[in-house]
Amino acid sequence: MTDTLPGTGIDGPPLSYPDTTVAALVLAQAQRTPDAPAVRQGTTELTYAELVAAAWGVAAALRERGAGPETR
Repeated sequence: MTDTLPGTGIDGPPLSYPDTTVAALVLAQAQRTPDAPAVRQGTTELTYAELVAAAWGVAAALRERGAGPETR
């Protein structure tokens, strides 16, 4: 389930990472802590719930414009 990332120029042991996607990790974190800060830029901050909602909105807009599997 895990592999290691080679450390180049970094001291310490190799890092493990799960066999999943970043999107799946964000969704799992959103389920655990929906009100926790997820991203911040300057004074703007989104919680995990807000981040997931925004991502779903972008995905819906892309689908409305014809985006999907095997499309550009």
